[in-house]
Amino acid sequence: MNNLNTNFRRGENNTINSGNTINQFTVNVIPKGERKEEAKIQNRDIQKKLFGYYKMRRNVNRILLADSSDISECFVNLTIIKTQQAKQFDKELEFNKGELDKYESLFQHSNSFPIKELFKEGSESHKRILITGQAGVGKSVLSQYIACQWSGEEELFRSKFDAVFWIKLRDLLINPLQMYGDDNIIFCNIINRHCFSASDKSSPGDLWDWLLDNKDRILFVLDGYDEVAISLDNPALKSFFSVLFCDANFQPYIIMTSRPMPTIKISGDNTIKFDNHLRCVGFIDKDIPEFVEKYFKQAKRDSAIELVKRETAEFVTFLRRNRNVWAISHVPVSLELLCYYWSKKKVMRQVTTLSSLYTDVVKKIFSTELEKNKIARTTLEIYKTVMCKLAYEAMKKQIILMSSDFVEEHINIVLKNNNTTGVYYDSVLEYLSCTHLIRSLDNGVIDKKEHDYFFVHQSFQEYFAACYIKQCFKNGEVPQDVVTFIKDNCSKRYYLLTWCFTSGILFDEQEPKIRHRLNHLQE
Repeated sequence: MNNLNTNFRRGENNTINSGNTINQFTVNVIPKGERKEEAKIQNRDIQKKLFGYYKMRRNVNRILLADSSDISECFVNLTIIKTQQAKQFDKELEFNKGELDKYESLFQHSNSFPIKELFKEGSESHKRILITGQAGVGKSVLSQYIACQWSGEEELFRSKFDAVFWIKLRDLLINPLQMYGDDNIIFCNIINRHCFSASDKSSPGDLWDWLLDNKDRILFVLDGYDEVAISLDNPALKSFFSVLFCDANFQPYIIMTSRPMPTIKISGDNTIKFDNHLRCVGFIDKDIPEFVEKYFKQAKRDSAIELVKRETAEFVTFLRRNRNVWAISHVPVSLELLCYYWSKKKVMRQVTTLSSLYTDVVKKIFSTELEKNKIARTTLEIYKTVMCKLAYEAMKKQIILMSSDFVEEHINIVLKNNNTTGVYYDSVLEYLSCTHLIRSLDNGVIDKKEHDYFFVHQSFQEYFAACYIKQCFKNGEVPQDVVTFIKDNCSKRYYLLTWCFTSGILFDEQEPKIRHRLNHLQE
């Protein structure tokens, strides 16, 4: 980091007292003589690079659809509430038994406000905004929307910010940069890699000068803190956070999204202080028909608009008539799954828990693959077991991205334990990609085996991890590592949805004895 003041020395530990937060860090200073007197980069240069980059990233991939749509065609307003309402929301939102009957009333928020008012006049002191939300409420899409609408014709926040840097934090863990130079050089290299096209890189020194000169008209949109919280010792992440949150001379505007966490840290006990804490809670009633129509337009591109509107009305009527289904429809990822399931089957059993929705969708996906590819049922069960094993092991490590080595290791463990014949690693990998439930992340490598992998949505990872735990109990003797995992993590917020799914699955399958054993372990 650079230019804090002349009293800071390169490589020494220094402290800044910011409100109630003490930030300790190592400062790397560029001597004044090394700074250029005249900026070599102009605002229009940065904007041109960002506009071009975001133009190529306007598409949103639906969870279970093969194609994608421009974000302006599929985004629906999300309800954002203030801190005090968020606390009440947390207090009332009781998923512990997988029951949803209390969920619906929580979405009638009269004091919510539109995205465009995040930085309205009078909130100049709110430079750091934390937006939290449970799984599937649309935090990542919201981050993408802000960047793409700023750079597009809508010009969201354009009068306030000359640059919006949108970064998916988990991307900083992929193919790490060569760590050389001071923190600010690494910081600029991260921006070059994750915000500009390969042909639009800027000199790190010139870019840093521009950032310092324009810090009050810059917004960083950081998506998914919870996905990197366990990796804070990662060198790239460490340098990035140190510059962004600890440099007294560089304090741009920041929006960070995360699942709810007790504290937001950048290292050790170094807690980040935010000026405003907001909560994204998904859709309100009027948003649901709009989302459904946009989904069906994309899923049924060849259908006449009249047919799409008719099916939308039919489906929304079904949702409203089923209280539990209507309740979970306010969560975007759940509504998307409901739309997918309806478009494939047009009938649904009564959904009483969140887990029953995921179970129905997964069954539909597997049955489709069974019919389409003529897969033997015994082989299909192996594929399911692999998904459950991968999900559980990833949840244990609190990782989202699964390396090719990690995936290969656990696929081979399942194949060995089940004494499979005629089922091999390559065929398992091919099937997993066909389901669209697990996707590969192309890091520019040619060999498909070297890709990183991730579940299409983290909630699916948590669902399959819950299935793994349930199956361990059903098999009789529960492995000691599973017992230890439950005892050590039953009260940790990171695993809240995993326990919700576990309880819901046992409730759906009417397994009171297993539920009792699980509850005993969690006491």
